[in-house]
Amino acid sequence: MVSEQGYQPPVRIDTSWLLVGHVDETVHVVRADNERGWTLAVADPRSAVRLLEDAHRKGAGSVRLFADTNAPRKPTVDEILADSKRLTANAEAARHIDDQVRILLRATGLRSSDLVRLPVFFEKQEQLGGLRALTPDVVNGVSLTERQFAAPDPHGPTVHGQDIFRAATEIALAKAGVRVHWVEDFFWAHLGGGEVHCATNALRDTRTTNRWWS
Repeated sequence: MVSEQGYQPPVRIDTSWLLVGHVDETVHVVRADNERGWTLAVADPRSAVRLLEDAHRKGAGSVRLFADTNAPRKPTVDEILADSKRLTANAEAARHIDDQVRILLRATGLRSSDLVRLPVFFEKQEQLGGLRALTPDVVNGVSLTERQFAAPDPHGPTVHGQDIFRAATEIALAKAGVRVHWVEDFFWAHLGGGEVHCATNALRDTRTTNRWWS
């Protein structure tokens, strides 16, 4: 049991609503210029919708997501925005993440303004039950170093030559002093329900690290 480590009580957040049910689907620890030196990157379904709505307003409603992948489904911006079932499922994910965030803020002392919000659109898997990321989950990456983050390429809609999901993610993490390195995982991880963090591991030399846990 985590509690048997004796240093601190575990923080429990509900992931039962997710198809896979892993914490890394919604949150990731990243560096920050605050008193702690770190904050949380959080999946933000609402910002994903705002990006799609903005693309529609710019006349890019017919642009497809996942256009340059082998995805079996390549919906357009307008198709997603007109799909009430998808929007309802995505809003449900947002409410669950709100619940997670409230617990994490209370446990860590972070402020809501400290969080790094990253766009991820969620959908419901009707046959298996549970929610999962429709767009590659940019939160579910690997911190290579304090300032270097390997994230799954979201393959979002391209507007004026720019992937809007990529751009939003880069801007949000840059404010925390973190640079994004994009990893292609659509076929070998994302379609199977995972992302970069799920399918990789990082080995770290902690011999010279201060024993922060004590």
